Amino acid sequence: MTDAFASAGGVQLVNRNLARALGSHPALEAEFFSLMDTGPDTRYVAASSFRGFGGSRRRFVAALIRAFLSRRYATLLITHRNLFPLALFWNALVGRPYLLFAHGIEIWDRQRPWYRMPLRSAEKVLVNSHFTRDRMCLTNGLPAERT
Repeated sequence: MTDAFASAGGVQLVNRNLARALGSHPALEAEFFSLMDTGPDTRYVAASSFRGFGGSRRRFVAALIRAFLSRRYATLLITHRNLFPLALFWNALVGRPYLLFAHGIEIWDRQRPWYRMPLRSAEKVLVNSHFTRDRMCLTNGLPAERT
């Protein structure tokens, strides 16, 4: 995720709620990596399952690659379009399914290849509205059934 606690906004609210829901689900073992956050708000996610990188892209990507190689995650969920290219690393390193969460006006237009390729290869693309789904699918050649 980009961030959940470092600033206020709609993306952050969605990330906090996703972290709370996934982190408290009894059948899931979730781990959260956040680019911009330094630490969690334990009202939403346990400190033991959260890693914040305070804006350091280098540390964030290095930690993700190490985690991809050393842990047997069943699925990856990426919650922001700017992080979609990480799915290409995931696919190359472990080849397991991943999900993307597409939201906001930045996803409505035709995406550059490093964003479009992960969209087309995702097991599912989660969207926040029918409008976003329809526009994203139309401009990026995605079948609506994949959302």
